[in-house]
Amino acid sequence: MKRCITCELVKPNSEYYKSEKSADRLKRDCIQCNWAYNLKRRFNITPQQYAEILELQNGGCAICERGSSADGKRLAIDHFHGCCQMDGGSCGKCIRGLLCTSCNTMLGKYETLPSRFQDSLHLNSYISNPPARQL
Repeated sequence: MKRCITCELVKPNSEYYKSEKSADRLKRDCIQCNWAYNLKRRFNITPQQYAEILELQNGGCAICERGSSADGKRLAIDHFHGCCQMDGGSCGKCIRGLLCTSCNTMLGKYETLPSRFQDSLHLNSYISNPPARQL
């Protein structure tokens, strides 16, 4: 058991990421607080905003509607890369929605195609009217 330095709750060791740098080999903040910190730092949103986007998408990927990422991870935060120049992140205003790993990878490749090949009505609809824009 360990106390998270952020939320100050005592949680089982399984609720912490591993760290080679600390004496107990665990990070100082719990997985949930670490995720919240990274959401804010990389995408300028809160876990509540993530949950609101997920609710707008009926709990699944904005493109294929699957309930969660195929690899068991949270849905990826899709954002328009041309909006801001943050290294690997987003200002928060250019977030389009939440995608499974497969759709996120596919959309990235689709957007790099010459415009004459970007003929998917479904993908073009998602790009022009993303679910996160409703917030």
